[in-house]
Parts: sequence; structure tokens; C-alpha cells
Amino acid sequence: MVYRVTPADLGRARGGSATLDAAYDLSTVAPSDGFLLNGIVVAPSGRYLLAVDMTGGGLYRVGTGSGSVRQVALDGGDLKHGDGLELAHGTLWAAHNTTNTLSRWRLSPDGTSARLERRFTDPALQIPTTLARVQGRLLVVRSQFDKGGPMGPGVPEEPFTVAWVDGI
Repeated sequence: MVYRVTPADLGRARGGSATLDAAYDLSTVAPSDGFLLNGIVVAPSGRYLLAVDMTGGGLYRVGTGSGSVRQVALDGGDLKHGDGLELAHGTLWAAHNTTNTLSRWRLSPDGTSARLERRFTDPALQIPTTLARVQGRLLVVRSQFDKGGPMGPGVPEEPFTVAWVDGI
């Protein structure tokens, strides 16, 4: 499910909580027994959302007006372990958490297909969870989930850090 939070929802919560209604149901196209959607990004036009299926490696396009849901045709790879997404100028970047990988995809103008352009893997990414493109650099949040988080024992090192990656 994808939920939409509107200003009216925030008003009902009044600093507390409120029940949200599901805006889009992906269960018919992407059934899952565990984790499914993780990263989500909106197209600059606002006409659709893209959401990654972290366990199956698929990418889904959700029409914001119609509510239509379809799997994006991926050429050259998948988005397994996909977490954070960034979208700008027809390029989609993804952080693949447990594999310490970043990938760059060329998206079709209508968002129905994507072609893998580059993949970069480095343990120094420390299980990346999200990313943002700023002034030609990709800023990547290092989660340290393997240090006292859901992927291992220990204690994370503070302060948490952000890496920057050029050329992807």
C-alpha cells in the first residue's frame, strides 16, 4: 500500500495521530510476504510515483491521477535491495542497501521503462539507505545497519556520516 498524507489529514491529527487511507494498492501487481516497497520518488511532473520492491528487485510506476499501477520494464539489471531513490532529468539513482551499491538508470519519458547505465559498489558506503543529487554529486546516507541495527550486533559509530560519490 502507498498512503497519501494531505493537509486535511494533518489537520485531523492536530499534533497527534489520525487514521490514513491507502491511496494506491500494489498488492495485485507486487504481492509479497515480507518487505516490499522501500524507496519512493515522485516524477517532476507529479503525474506518477516510482517505488522500488527491495526483495524482488522490481520498480513500479503509480499514476497519481488514475491510481494505475504497473511494473517498469528494467533493462540491464534489477533493483534488488533497493532503498532510497532520486530522480532528476530522466535519470533515476538507487541505493541498494545490503550490497553497498549505487545504480544509475535512464528512465523513458513516460516512466514505463528504465535502462541500467552504471553500477558502483564499495563497502565504504556502509549500507546506504537514501541519497540526494546536489551540484553534480550524489550524497549518500550511511546507515551502519550492520553495527547494532537490523543487520548485525554492535554499536553504530557517531556521528553518522554522509558520503559523496562523483561520476554516477
